[in-house]
Amino acid sequence: MRKYRQRAKENCNPEKRRTRAEQIVFEKQKQQREYWRIKKQEYRNRKHPQEKRRCNEKRRQEYQLRVSLGNMRNIKKNNMTKMNMTMKKMTIKKKAMKKKTIIAKQKIKKKNILLSEMFCKRLID
Repeated sequence: MRKYRQRAKENCNPEKRRTRAEQIVFEKQKQQREYWRIKKQEYRNRKHPQEKRRCNEKRRQEYQLRVSLGNMRNIKKNNMTKMNMTMKKMTIKKKAMKKKTIIAKQKIKKKNILLSEMFCKRLID
């Protein structure tokens, strides 16, 4: 309200009144503002809300698809890494078993040699 009162006062005051040229410029600016206001409104309402919703749903579905595909890839990668890890573990276990068997065989050999030596000594004695 203050603005309007101020303008009214300005219009009453002959010194503060706009000149013809200023008035023309002011009117043009006003028209321009109105034009852009209408343009903005049209831009905002350019799509029917239903269509907007459809577009959003499509976008959402595409996004979900992409995410699910990404997840599938990640799952595959994870599975592969798990498989690799299990294979590595298995190979390590196999190697360990081999080592254990070799050590066990060596122990048995040593025992056999010792036993045979003991047996020979007894025979000799």
